[in-house]
Amino acid sequence: MCGRVWVNWGVVCLALVGAVGCGSSDAASAKAPPSGSFAVSDYFVPAAVLQGAPGHVITHINDGCMTRPAAALGDCYRFDFQEASLGALWQYPAGNFGDAPGLALPSGLTKVSFWAAVTGGEVAMPSFEFGAGYPVPDVAYPDTFAVTNDVKLSAEWQYFEVALPQPAPTSLVMAFKFDSYVTSGERFYLDDLVYE
Repeated sequence: MCGRVWVNWGVVCLALVGAVGCGSSDAASAKAPPSGSFAVSDYFVPAAVLQGAPGHVITHINDGCMTRPAAALGDCYRFDFQEASLGALWQYPAGNFGDAPGLALPSGLTKVSFWAAVTGGEVAMPSFEFGAGYPVPDVAYPDTFAVTNDVKLSAEWQYFEVALPQPAPTSLVMAFKFDSYVTSGERFYLDDLVYE
């Protein structure tokens, strides 16, 4: 499904460093569904980029991260921006926009929590939009919700939460996304990305 494009926005594969790429998610999709809280990286892969070409954002997974927050779960991420106005989607499995079923979710989930920071670039505190769920038109298994938070980031770790709609969804194709108008040379860091 990489390279799928809709009106006013595009989705293409991310360049990944230290992780599986588009369409290579056998390990994640073979795991038993979670029974409670879970790290997003246990099942989902940041395999698509919003707005831009694949080479315009490089994703490092568990490589070149900032010092991790205490007791952080799952993978840490570093995104190196080569162009402005970019974002990424975490998919299950990689390359799935809703043509295949999403991950079955346990009941009782209320939020997505994570830590984020940004360094470099020309803007002191750039704006980011974080979200969970990403409905796509004309697919068999679309996400049934989309929630977002707009925040300003700094060079220090900040903790954030995105509340899930209630009752919580029972399945999920795209667990997390970020979108931002950043400048070339910025590095975005993300860690401890958890559904709970």
